[in-house]
Amino acid sequence: MRKSGIDLIGNVPWGTHFCQFYETKEDLIDILVPYFKAGLENNEFCMWVTSEPLGVEDARTALKIVLPDLDNYLDTGQIEIIPYNEWYTLNGIFDSDRVLNGWVQKLDNALKRGFDGLRLTGNTFWLEKEDWNDFVDYEAQVDSVLGNYKMIAMCTYCLDKCNANEIIDVVNNHEFALIKRSGKWSLVESSKRKKLSEELNFTWNKYDYLFNNMLDGYAHCEMIYDDNGNPIDFIYLNVNKAFEQLTGLKDVVGKKVSEVIPDINDSHPELFEIYSRVASTGKPERFEIEFKPLNIWLNIAVHQPKKNQFIAIFENITEIRKAEDKIKQSEARFQSVFNNSPIVIYRFNLQTGQYEYMSPAIRTLDFEPEELMAMNNEEVISRVHPEDRPALISVLSKINVTGKGESQYRFKGNNGKYQWWSNQMVIIYDSENKPLYRD
Repeated sequence: MRKSGIDLIGNVPWGTHFCQFYETKEDLIDILVPYFKAGLENNEFCMWVTSEPLGVEDARTALKIVLPDLDNYLDTGQIEIIPYNEWYTLNGIFDSDRVLNGWVQKLDNALKRGFDGLRLTGNTFWLEKEDWNDFVDYEAQVDSVLGNYKMIAMCTYCLDKCNANEIIDVVNNHEFALIKRSGKWSLVESSKRKKLSEELNFTWNKYDYLFNNMLDGYAHCEMIYDDNGNPIDFIYLNVNKAFEQLTGLKDVVGKKVSEVIPDINDSHPELFEIYSRVASTGKPERFEIEFKPLNIWLNIAVHQPKKNQFIAIFENITEIRKAEDKIKQSEARFQSVFNNSPIVIYRFNLQTGQYEYMSPAIRTLDFEPEELMAMNNEEVISRVHPEDRPALISVLSKINVTGKGESQYRFKGNNGKYQWWSNQMVIIYDSENKPLYRD
């Protein structure tokens, strides 16, 4: 945002293109003098293209009243005040492409000299009726491309020289117009601009609401590289409220991550590798990481909004990780109990017809757990003593209904001998109450 110098307007962004309808020389001075004073005081290169009723000398005199050191600005070349025939109508011809390219060249030179951008104005009093359509097309071009440059442009039109249709043309090609009503300056927006502005505001408000109320953290960052192109740091461009809530980090925008979290590059070099890779290639990635400086686990999705930048959207999965660790510890304890139990413990998958687990106690029958797990149900039942087999099959046929069962039978081991076994079985059901396992 730049200071316009005009109280009615306030601050404006680069790319602003507006106009003034005037009737007298004093009207021009009233607006243009504070307009250029603000530009000069804020390190902008300024160009004032004059025409009647306010010529070059009149413009200098008026500006010097509020800027006594104007000569210094003129001597250093921060402002140029020239007549229209040295800019718009060289050799008596108006060439819109030449004029438009001229503004861009002036901006390029200004940026190279260290100025922040270009502030300009051009008075159209010289414009004749036969040139009107060409100039309207030129203004439309200016309006369409100005948003891509660090420029602020104000065009001035003599109200007495414009008819109603021409006034509409002018307003439509500018964001807004300054016009004097009852002795006071007021703003007039074109209906097209106003509608677009309302639509943009509506879209922005929706985005802003989502951005600040989303549960996931958001960080928009830009990579910093050393002279050899290696990623060494990144700077926070924007973060949302959830970022601060999830990480506990405050006021990070504009700061390097090395300032916010010292030694992060040493503790998590893989972060820089991933962020740099996404920022350079544009290929999104997702990963989980134990972020040691903050003692939290994060699930991070990264994508590239533009070259050498990345956006990281993340959620804190610390509690999930803790729960998973507890489950793993619990499973490890149960596994230890199963593996060291003198009782044979198994799990049979009713869907696949295969054993999924067989405890080492099965070795009492000269079987290795893997041997029995490789057998299907029929092969296992075939090792049951023929006299005991019908009772076992009867129990197995009813167990899916009863949910549990018990059977005693003689089972032949690898040594060819039968041993008596008492088999207590229970059915494990899935979420839809369908039999899943027999334990």
